[in-house]
Amino acid sequence: MLADDLLSWLLWGPLVLAFVVDALWKRAGRSSAGRLGRMRASARVDALYYLFFVVGRGGLLTFLVPIGVLHWLVVPHLPVLLHPHSWLEPGLLATVVLAGGTLVLGDFMQYWTHRFMHRSRFFWRFHAVHHAADEMTLLTGNRVTLTERAIEDLTRISVLLVLGLGGEAGGDAAIGQGAVILVVVYTLRFGDIIQHSNLGWTYGRLGFLLASPVNHRFHHSVQRVDHDSNYGNLLSVWDHLFGTYNPRMGEVNRSLTADLPDVGLEADPGVRTSGWLALPLVQDVHVWAHQLRRLPVVTRRWPLPAGGAASDAVGRPA
Repeated sequence: MLADDLLSWLLWGPLVLAFVVDALWKRAGRSSAGRLGRMRASARVDALYYLFFVVGRGGLLTFLVPIGVLHWLVVPHLPVLLHPHSWLEPGLLATVVLAGGTLVLGDFMQYWTHRFMHRSRFFWRFHAVHHAADEMTLLTGNRVTLTERAIEDLTRISVLLVLGLGGEAGGDAAIGQGAVILVVVYTLRFGDIIQHSNLGWTYGRLGFLLASPVNHRFHHSVQRVDHDSNYGNLLSVWDHLFGTYNPRMGEVNRSLTADLPDVGLEADPGVRTSGWLALPLVQDVHVWAHQLRRLPVVTRRWPLPAGGAASDAVGRPA
């Protein structure tokens, strides 16, 4: 019973909190709640993915297999120093250090995974389903193909195992593995939901460190020159460090959402999310069938044309 209550809290808690925050800062017509209430085509797809991954717990498909394989292949070979119970005393400090370390290291890995999805012609087609959303709702973060979710989960689980979470049961329990995972999962879910809201937040000077809703909206811009930037999921510092931060962020009026770019992939007719292709499993089969006809796999996306905006090149092979 306790486990079920905890799972429900993790699944619903961040969404409920995000809806409250969104409602307090936005008028009903421009809030995510208002957009979901109108249920345009894009919002319906978001809702279907949310029902599949969260309500239907379809995410377990991409979580249980990687954690089993990695636990079998990786954990026995990890250096002892990477197991936190070997050098951290049980208590609040251990929980804070491990939760913070997991979030930072995990976000660093996710930055490169996300960037890879944009640079790989093969995997971009899977990620493009997420970018096909032509409006942002609090459920847009769930619009992810099973293939992309599996890659993300593989990255996250690898970080957990490297830090010793999920290793020796006794040690993990001593440092509060449950508390660490609780903090990490709740933070990631709430951050992902807020990122895909219509809130015109930039976080001011903290925007150098944290990825804001405005930061991520530029990443979802219809212009490829914009959406090939701002890859940070929780932290934007990686974009500053590795040269992928969008310079247009400095031009944004921080109070008016109307100044923000339109989102979607208007110029990519190859990405379809209507009809049966609105269903997660069907979409994955469709994309795999399409991509396997386009081997070799190891190839980069087409070059960005000289002169800036390249929305007409999105989704089109060289």
